[in-house]
Amino acid sequence: MKPNNSAIPFYLGACVAFLYMLFYFYDYFLQTSFSVLPDSFLQQHAIDTISFGLLGGAFFYGYLTFQIPLGFLLDRIGLKRVAILCTILCILGTSFFYFGSGLLPLFLGRFLVGAGTACACVMAVYAVATWLSPSYFAVGVGAVQLSACLGSIFGQAVESFFISYFGWQTTIYCLVLFGLILLVTYLLIPKQPLNQLKSYSSISIKRLPGMLINRQIITICLLGFMSWAPVSVLAASWMVRYLHEQMGWSSNYASSLLVSFWVSLGLTSLLIGKTSQWLCSHKKVVTGAFVLQGIGGLYLAFAGTINGLDLIVVLALLGAAASVQTLSFVLTAESVPAEAYGTAAALVNMVAASSGGVINPIFGLIVSETGHYQTALWLFPALSLTGLLLAVFCLKETIVIGTASAAIEA
Repeated sequence: MKPNNSAIPFYLGACVAFLYMLFYFYDYFLQTSFSVLPDSFLQQHAIDTISFGLLGGAFFYGYLTFQIPLGFLLDRIGLKRVAILCTILCILGTSFFYFGSGLLPLFLGRFLVGAGTACACVMAVYAVATWLSPSYFAVGVGAVQLSACLGSIFGQAVESFFISYFGWQTTIYCLVLFGLILLVTYLLIPKQPLNQLKSYSSISIKRLPGMLINRQIITICLLGFMSWAPVSVLAASWMVRYLHEQMGWSSNYASSLLVSFWVSLGLTSLLIGKTSQWLCSHKKVVTGAFVLQGIGGLYLAFAGTINGLDLIVVLALLGAAASVQTLSFVLTAESVPAEAYGTAAALVNMVAASSGGVINPIFGLIVSETGHYQTALWLFPALSLTGLLLAVFCLKETIVIGTASAAIEA
């Protein structure tokens, strides 16, 4: 996906890309804030362990349902209109948490938020590709991931602080207000660079399966599923609850420890593109990431008692491993026609996000049936081993040596 954007002033392109990254920030703020809702909220709505897992999955059900349709719309009607639509869905979904009462309104709210944020990552990557020079693409995608990590930090550590002092009602009201500010922003920003002609993809839906369903794209999708599971299940949903119930730690303390995961994920996402170029291999980086993920997953599964310092190191390892998802967008761009990139990136992102919808309920069911978390935590070493085998035997190297060397010199 390489539009003619080399003539766009860097500061202008960076500002517009940043505004779309803010929506990805909002995505993870909303997604992870659910994990730090206080006991008073859970008791008021009669949410038990199984209901918590169901609500955790509801976000991803909406995410998965709308991922491909919104990605297709991105190629057809453009970035600005899709951003406006997605922001409206997020505002509606968050409002259900403010005004609703009972499991059904909360489920619908989480579903709408998932639907609204379904295209958040792809929109931000699309903005980077549209508004910045191609030489900034890998770093730009890393910055996109960094915005999600900052949203996660705010959604857990900062929101936990706000809930403690101002209550969950006021905090949710502020989330709705932030969504309204984003909506006004997207109504005002330009649709596309002035030096680009207004042209959207005219690909027929019937042609998409042939363009997208191949061994490489399927492998990238499956690797995304395996690599993103610790993010969507552990960091975004269960880790704070696990540390609170199993270790007896406060939600504030558990949330503060999770900052190491998000910081590691964000910083490594900025560097992983350049690292793969330096090694002249995406495949080596992906393989190494699953090794790190396996080490972290085995520690959590084996360790009955965890001290804070060890957990910070393990979470940093898992965060660094999850940053490999950043490369999935680069691999996708190198594997599909440019005019189908929005839909292809949405497909890859959808499968990665489906790890939350699939594994969250399973994780909750295992915890409910066994009465502890250790058995459920064995899911993650198993996923890491599967991802490692896929990376070694199925992933095709797409990096071009000459292009990689030129990028490093730049």
